[in-house]
Amino acid sequence: MNRLLERESSPDYYFSFFFNLSSASSSSFLHSTTTPLRASAELEQDQTRAINAIMSINESEPTRLLFTSLHPSLSSQLLRTHLSQCPPIPPSITDIKVVTRPDGTSRCIAFAGFKSHLEADRVRSWASGAWIAGERGGSRIKVDWAKDVSTVTPSKGCGVLSPNFPFFPLLTPR
Repeated sequence: MNRLLERESSPDYYFSFFFNLSSASSSSFLHSTTTPLRASAELEQDQTRAINAIMSINESEPTRLLFTSLHPSLSSQLLRTHLSQCPPIPPSITDIKVVTRPDGTSRCIAFAGFKSHLEADRVRSWASGAWIAGERGGSRIKVDWAKDVSTVTPSKGCGVLSPNFPFFPLLTPR
């Protein structure tokens, strides 16, 4: 009885049960499963290559994100630091712009550009609703796709010469 338990508890018993050890394909399978794991740096390089290959598939999709509901004390450096923590690998951020008023205070919105649509989509899903700490506090942010300037139509009532401007009749010739 002890011999039977020893035989069934050995790993070779299970491999021989599921695979024919005399065939070349199963012996190559066993060899590949018993080789030591590759270093983590090599795995990260493989992940980076795979993500870059996937990212180059569609370059016409948007790569810019709009961050809203930011804390007024949040700087572009703090936002870049937070976005670089996005798993599994840090995204390739091309630029970050926190929009400010003429007096230098924040408008609590920011734009970020990425090298590919997939990276931007990954960051959008990861950072949406996340808590970001500023220098003097923090807030839960909202993330959405930034619209292209050429596709945005001005809203009614914007601008100096719009019909809703209070002095419009004075500017038209009689």
